[in-house]
Amino acid sequence: MLFLIGLLIMLSAAFSMSRAQTTINPLTPERSKNLVTHGIFKRTRNPIYLADAIILIGMVFWFGQLLGILVVAAFIWYTNRVQIPTEERILSTLFGESYQTYCQNVPRWL
Repeated sequence: MLFLIGLLIMLSAAFSMSRAQTTINPLTPERSKNLVTHGIFKRTRNPIYLADAIILIGMVFWFGQLLGILVVAAFIWYTNRVQIPTEERILSTLFGESYQTYCQNVPRWL
């Protein structure tokens, strides 16, 4: 069930980003053409990372490997401390005040 929930969140985010004609590649946030604030992005600024974490948690339970929680924790730590701040700096530069307002109104994860 968690895998399916994560997949639906991810597909919803990808659809919203595609509709906005902006990059989905987390390694090239500087290619973002539009700030996406509709769809799932109304609830979370990082729905794909959220989906990844939910899918990983689902896999931990599916395979019954509770030590996999360490992988989930490492993923969340890295994403929250390295990947997201890098993206946020770039998006702030690209979209300025509108991005800052978005960040104030929508949580990073949930």
